[in-house]
Amino acid sequence: MNDEQQPISEAPVYEATVVTGLESIAADECRQRLSAVNVTTEMGRIIFNYSDDVKNVLTLRAVDNIGVQVLKETVQCFPDNKELLEPFFKELFAKCDWTKPLNIWKTAFDFESFDVKSILQTNTDDTIKKPAFRVTCNRAGEHCFTSNDAASIFGGIVNDCYHWPVSMKQFDLEVILNVKESVVSVLLALTRESLCFRNLVAFGPTTLRSTICHNMLRLAKIETGDIVYDPLCGSGAIPVESAISFPQCFTICSDIHPKAIENTTNNGKQLTGSGINILQMDIKKLPLTNESIDVFVSDLPFGKRMGSKKDNRYLYPVFLSEIARCARPDTGRAVILTQDKKNMNTALAMDKIKDYWKRNRYVFVKVGGLAAGIYYLQRTNKKFS
Repeated sequence: MNDEQQPISEAPVYEATVVTGLESIAADECRQRLSAVNVTTEMGRIIFNYSDDVKNVLTLRAVDNIGVQVLKETVQCFPDNKELLEPFFKELFAKCDWTKPLNIWKTAFDFESFDVKSILQTNTDDTIKKPAFRVTCNRAGEHCFTSNDAASIFGGIVNDCYHWPVSMKQFDLEVILNVKESVVSVLLALTRESLCFRNLVAFGPTTLRSTICHNMLRLAKIETGDIVYDPLCGSGAIPVESAISFPQCFTICSDIHPKAIENTTNNGKQLTGSGINILQMDIKKLPLTNESIDVFVSDLPFGKRMGSKKDNRYLYPVFLSEIARCARPDTGRAVILTQDKKNMNTALAMDKIKDYWKRNRYVFVKVGGLAAGIYYLQRTNKKFS
């Protein structure tokens, strides 16, 4: 621990949201990238202590939204009628220590014009610049109140005490109130919008979140010098994330549709260094030599908004066979996302497929409200024939 670091017990606590099912992978990134401590997971989020610059926290690639914790406690008994809500939330508010989280918020957004001591003054001095704020409540479980009820009451208490002006759209500060069963936490948001949008400027009908892409790439255990290939790149979310997060690799991608190539090209323009190599090719017959690719990472058509389940019965076996031909025996890997698990499992069980791919891991994920799965496949040592 260096001189500026705080003891673990005093280090700020951060919470970051992540797509359900990918919590353990995101936690691994947090440990490796930040050397964060006390990293734990809950459904849809990771929680950790980190004492260095908050700007480092904002470099995480696997998470969607990040907040710094003001308070977290277990409630023994929630009010059973709405008339008791205000005293309940006043008691909760009285336990909040805002100073350290506000300093972190100020640094995260480069709000040099705000003075934290002045922000926390309880007088109505109009000469003091105070942040416009809003309260957002996320609630799960059985309670006598709604999320809007909780946000409105807690926001009113904050406004009465500190006289921060309320703004639902033009806000400087967002207070997050999480109520899950018997656990209540108060956070200050450190992200304006989900980090999943930071890579792309051109989107298709089923563009994958960059945060899901990063988790898939981490699952592939990419090594220096690997050739990483997405043969169904769509708008290029996976190859763009690969080029950003794993610049020591060679990233290529392809799609058969001209619009997909156009979107991927536009999204790749922001990249520096080697970038990505974009090709227009048909997955049914890739013009690649046998045993030439280290890692395949791809988001297959779900058969919902794109394609159909009937089409997938033909596409999936052809896809798995063709990438088996191109993958390096024994060391080749494939990380594949799909919601059409029935057709995927059927294809993997076919005689012409199962000799070449071994399923090492399956991760359940929620994508756009759909129950999907990520398959981690290992190429066997059998020569393709």
